[in-house]
Amino acid sequence: MGTHVDELTSEVSVEPAPDQGPAAGPLPEWEALARLREQRRRLDQDQWRTAAEGFDD
Repeated sequence: MGTHVDELTSEVSVEPAPDQGPAAGPLPEWEALARLREQRRRLDQDQWRTAAEGFDD
């Protein structure tokens, strides 16, 4: 699929990520909680980074 942005042209092809195999069922509870903690840590880090004085979204 071709994409054109102003003077930039790029070809994009979608390939499955190497770590994504067939679905093996639900994640173990500890792994789901670890992923949620990591997502929360990233959200907190982003909030801290963008909370600078004069930063308006």
